[in-house]
Amino acid sequence: MLTQPLGWLKNPITSVDQLRGLRYRTVGLATDLFNAMGAAVTALPGGEIVPALERGVIDGAEFNNPSSDRILGNPDGAKSYMIQSFYQSCIADRALLGYLVVKKSRARPSTPLRVALGNPASRARGGILDL
Repeated sequence: MLTQPLGWLKNPITSVDQLRGLRYRTVGLATDLFNAMGAAVTALPGGEIVPALERGVIDGAEFNNPSSDRILGNPDGAKSYMIQSFYQSCIADRALLGYLVVKKSRARPSTPLRVALGNPASRARGGILDL
């Protein structure tokens, strides 16, 4: 997949502003990022996602990918699947960042590298990554 999916949601997300107050299931580093963007993040095991969606405990969730999510039954709890995410827009971003880090470390290992990040989540926290 070219993007990290935003996941299964009761209602489609069309703006980063809609993440404020969204009750969302995720884990890992995305937890901190979504909290910073105003979502109310809940870490649930995969088997508890669908019941939580059905009971209205959460408004949306990401787990893995569309095929494994279907096996878990996520479409039963939320009908909208968002491929494009707000926090990891493209794997190419990571490839470019990796290239820049390697290039910088070869050219000037002691000089910090400043990278302007282009996705909405990174802009929410200043849009700059110092390496």
